[in-house]
Amino acid sequence: MKILDKTSEDGFAEAFDFLQTSRGCFWLDGHYSGGDTFHGAADTPILHEIGLIKEKIKDGSLVEVAVFIDDARLFAKRHNEVRDTPDLTGYPPLGVIVDWAEEMGLDWCVEHDIFVARSPRRGRGVSP
Repeated sequence: MKILDKTSEDGFAEAFDFLQTSRGCFWLDGHYSGGDTFHGAADTPILHEIGLIKEKIKDGSLVEVAVFIDDARLFAKRHNEVRDTPDLTGYPPLGVIVDWAEEMGLDWCVEHDIFVARSPRRGRGVSP
């Protein structure tokens, strides 16, 4: 195991160098959500993060993925879909993340304030 003590803007691309498989599970929670949570150069690096995952899917480095994005309500906040959340900037609308998942051919849902996108189950006798 390798631990990178960096922000995702500075270390996420490097993390792919340590993958030893074409399968990846990503917990994306490197964004500011108010209070004592970490605040980097931007409120959220999510577009950078999903952009890197997209590159790896497109070039074949990643074949099977599961992506978990915490605090989904904050992406819905942009369109006032959720009230009483911190006033944040830089969060893309949730629809942008949905569009990314669909473009990548991933099944997606939102559960317990977490956006979940994953490769479809194939050959397991279970429909997505």
